[in-house]
Amino acid sequence: MIIGIDFGTSTTTIAIRTGTDNNPEIVPIGKGESWIPSVIGLTDPLSVGDETRKLDDATKVLSVKSGLTDIDEWMKEKEYPLYDEAQVVAWCASIISQAVELAKKKSKLSFDKAEVYMGCPALWTGHNRRIIAEIAHKVGLDVDVTAVIDEPVAAGVFWANTSWKKNPKLVRG
Repeated sequence: MIIGIDFGTSTTTIAIRTGTDNNPEIVPIGKGESWIPSVIGLTDPLSVGDETRKLDDATKVLSVKSGLTDIDEWMKEKEYPLYDEAQVVAWCASIISQAVELAKKKSKLSFDKAEVYMGCPALWTGHNRRIIAEIAHKVGLDVDVTAVIDEPVAAGVFWANTSWKKNPKLVRG
């Protein structure tokens, strides 16, 4: 089984593919949605994902993943001077952990022997990719830095394995 995690700037989604001929299927992890918000609520205790939907924007940390791209610029833009990279990493781990737990609970999905891939922005450096792989390890996922794939590449692979495979005439050349 192959599991893909799209830890996005706005939402987090998990998809599975059980065989080489099967299309990936989205695992419905959200309340009424297939995704959860990639949002942290600065409440006590911390709110994560779906729990943040009813909070006002003043208590939400939006675009948490952007903090992994350039922590200094992100904190300045968001006016979060009290937080550092370790805090952003912990928030990202909380969101990914919740998504994984919801996937396990709602679909009886096992991550134990699965190949797990994570999407990332194409502009991410090796350092950024290592951070997300380390976060994945912290939440119990076996994700190597080589399994962190550029989002445009992941989209292309999905297209090749679904639309193009069904209709090879889509590609001219």
